[in-house]
Parts: sequence; C-alpha cells; structure tokens
Amino acid sequence: VGTRINDLYYTYTLYPAEAFKTLDQKTLKTCNLEKIRNKPFLKSLEKRLAGHDYLNVERYDYADLAVEEENGVLLFQNRGRTILKTDLSDFSLRPSIILKEFSAKSDRNAFFRRGTFFSILIGFPVLLYIVTYALIHTVLNLFLDPKGSSVITSIICFSLGVALMITLFIGERGVGAGNLEGALQSGDWRHRVAALKTVQEKGRDVALFGNYRRMLTSTHVPERYWLAGALGYSRGPETYRDILALLDDPSPNVVCKAFEALGKRGGAQAMGNIIRRIETSDHWYEQWYAYRALRTLGWRQIRSQ
Repeated sequence: VGTRINDLYYTYTLYPAEAFKTLDQKTLKTCNLEKIRNKPFLKSLEKRLAGHDYLNVERYDYADLAVEEENGVLLFQNRGRTILKTDLSDFSLRPSIILKEFSAKSDRNAFFRRGTFFSILIGFPVLLYIVTYALIHTVLNLFLDPKGSSVITSIICFSLGVALMITLFIGERGVGAGNLEGALQSGDWRHRVAALKTVQEKGRDVALFGNYRRMLTSTHVPERYWLAGALGYSRGPETYRDILALLDDPSPNVVCKAFEALGKRGGAQAMGNIIRRIETSDHWYEQWYAYRALRTLGWRQIRSQ
C-alpha cells in the first residue's frame, strides 16, 4: 500500500503543484527583456537571470518577469505590475536576494498552499481514521451488539494510532561509526539502512566496505535509496558506474536520489549522462532532480541557436 501511495504521489502531484508554486520554487521561469535597448546592458542582465533559471523569451506578454529600464533603474514587473526597483550594479551584487524578494512580493497563491498543506496535515489522518473505523466496526457488528462494537472499535483505533506514533517518532536506532562494517553485513535490511544513513551523515566512502555492492540489487526500495545517497560521497570510478546503474532503477525515488548523488560527487563528466536522461525521461520528478544535479555541477542554460 505504501509503495502504491508513493507512486501516486510521484506520478501526479508535481503537475498541480506547479500551478501555485512561488517563482523561486519553480525549476524554470520566463523573463521578457525586449524593452531593454542597451545591448551590452541586455547581455549582462540576460546572463545573470539565466544563471538563476529565468530564460529570456521574446514577444511574450505573460512572462514571469518583465524588466524595463528607466534612466538606469530596472523595473521588475509581473503581470503589468511593478514589483520592485533596482539597478544593474545592485542586482549584480545580490541577484539571489533580489529575485527571492521579487518572488515573494509577486506571490498570489500563498493562501492556496497553506490550505493544501493543512488539508493534507489534518484531512489525511481523519480520512484514514474514518476508513479504519468503518472497516473494523463493520466486522465487529457481525459478532457484537452496536454499542459493544463501537467501544471496542474505538479502543482498537486508539491503540493503532498510538503504535503508529511510536513507530514514527522513535524510529530505528542509529548505528555507531565503529559498528558500520557489521551493520552493513546484517541480515536485517533495516539495520543496513540505518548503517547507510550513518555513512551518509559522516560523509564516509561506502566503497571502503567491500560488501556494499550486493545492496544495488536489494528488493527493498529504502535500501537502494539510501545506498544511492551514500554513493554521492564516494569518488571511485566503480561507484560512479554504480550510480549510473541506479539511474535505471524501477523506483523514481531511487532514480532521483541517484541524480542528487551525481551532483554531490562533482565532475563535469556526468553532465552528458544527465542531459541524455533528461531528454529521454518522461518522469517530471526525475527531470527535476536531474536538472538540479546539472546546476550543482556548474552547468548553465544558454540561448538556443
């Protein structure tokens, strides 16, 4: 059930989320610079905006950011409204801060994001309780009177809730740095996952533990997921090939973590592989993580010829 819910989330949530993200949360944004007449000024501004994923599109009235220049002052506009004013020197010194401010001041969907968050935070547990209660109550009604079945159903639901809370908040015990070798060889996949988390937290090279490669074919998605994360701290050529192998994993979670690991490792040689994956993938989350990895590696968007 958990796997199906996870697949549903990764398949369908990014599309509606794009509709009310703030600009700084979006992967790519559009800008219109056609009212900037000074060519050197335009090229400098276009390059800096592209460095923050704002792509210049000409003759487009619905760009996320439209920039006008009046006597050396830049007017940053959204949907015909001037959101803030700055100049090229100030923008060159702190582009991230200015663009975050522009994003915040042009945001019109904060209410909807908060509503969605609280709907999930409150609505999902309530729905889960109602479904669980209805199922248990229906079964107990076959053997008990209505009052007795209601009382017992409430007790069972309360007990299940307490058990779930304990599981969520206590979680698994961590593995000490001195016990990693034994934990990674454990017959219990949960112990191996806990060890991989420690490897990642400590920034250790998982390749130092020779038995790590058997986890590449583990039947447990969390194990492959945390292995992909741990491989991001290794610099060996064999672990680079292991990350590339995880890019073909059937789980989108593992693929996204493998892209993140490529970005964390560094090295321009990965860019070609990542770009090819973006061009062939039809999964938005994988494309998103791949693009973020490219940016981490220093890749920058350039104007199409």
